[in-house]
Amino acid sequence: MLWSKRHCRAILCVGTVVAALSIPVTSVAAPATRRNLVKRIRFWTAPDHTRVVCDMSSESRYSIKTYSNPPKIAINIPGGRFARGVKGLVVNDGVIERIRINRLRSGAQIVLDLKKPVEFRDFALKPYKGRPHRIVIDVEKVLSSAEVQDAKKKASAVARSGDYIVIIDPGHGGSDPGAISRNGLREKDVVLRLAHLVADKIDKYRGFRAVLTRKGDYNVSLQRRIDIARSYGGDCFISLHMNSHYNKSARGSEVYYLSLKGATDKNAQAVAEKENLFLEMGDEGTKFNDDIKEIIYDLSRSNSMYKSSLLAAEIASSLKRSR
Repeated sequence: MLWSKRHCRAILCVGTVVAALSIPVTSVAAPATRRNLVKRIRFWTAPDHTRVVCDMSSESRYSIKTYSNPPKIAINIPGGRFARGVKGLVVNDGVIERIRINRLRSGAQIVLDLKKPVEFRDFALKPYKGRPHRIVIDVEKVLSSAEVQDAKKKASAVARSGDYIVIIDPGHGGSDPGAISRNGLREKDVVLRLAHLVADKIDKYRGFRAVLTRKGDYNVSLQRRIDIARSYGGDCFISLHMNSHYNKSARGSEVYYLSLKGATDKNAQAVAEKENLFLEMGDEGTKFNDDIKEIIYDLSRSNSMYKSSLLAAEIASSLKRSR
């Protein structure tokens, strides 16, 4: 869909549970009655945070305690234990120095040794598309005032350049792989490569400039994707996804744009349900922003909807010609 500089506003916002390291806090997920096994520990480094994911054998009861000297976050899993092969990890990304594991009498403990006191959020995810129960910790990266100002200046310079700004949004990323083929091909990897190719093509046209919402394999919240589009003054927002299907003979492409009529047919309803499920399972605590009514009202009064339909038709036609 098309986003004018006036209408490119935040639609969704991420509800977070944030805690300062200077005060010990406790957070508990849904209770579980059986012994929890920590099957794997993973992490991803994004420009603004580091995500740590603990894959669990079952729904987990856990608590979190923070320390300021030295700064660290301890995740305690009562009655938990570590699967064979689970080890600590060296991170050293400027946010987390390392991830340690402790086998305690009371259960399993995972400790994040931090570079400095920071804020974080934690949440639990249920099984989804082959992924197990998970405990997720997002640790915020603290940027210096110089880094913040530099990022703002860069975005502002692009917004004021007079170029037509195309926001390319490769879906998923990090702990969210998206669709996975039988041979292990992951949607997040394919759309990222495609996004770079599309951006390179766009940048070759005079008066056009592409901006990616993510440039690597890391999580980007829906709110953050919208914030990026707004900060760079995006005129057009294109999100890239790859769908999977049980039918091996399934081929082709689909192009969607915002419709004020809502999801009335089966295909549109399926897309809406998939997105809603993603909001619940893959992007914790996401809820509609209070500005959505104003955005819809503005869009209905403008020709953005009409332009979006024209762009969608042109993209679909171009894809058909390239087969």
